Amino acid sequence: ASVIGTVMALGADCYQGTYPSGAQRFPSGPWCKKGDTVIFGRYAGHRFRVSGVEFRLLADDAIVGTVPTGAKVEGI
Repeated sequence: ASVIGTVMALGADCYQGTYPSGAQRFPSGPWCKKGDTVIFGRYAGHRFRVSGVEFRLLADDAIVGTVPTGAKVEGI
């Protein structure tokens, strides 16, 4: 099962770094940017609430995909 959400911000180290072999972790660059609608696993990240609104802190590799701008999202 997957969940969708909106990217509120990206940390300074997001989509950076290398593997122990020296290869870049994200050679094609970031998968998403602030404001994108993204898909991630139901239990991914750390959940917290601010004024009753749920937020999640996700690792950059927890993003499964992005939803195209203007796409109609429906529950299944």
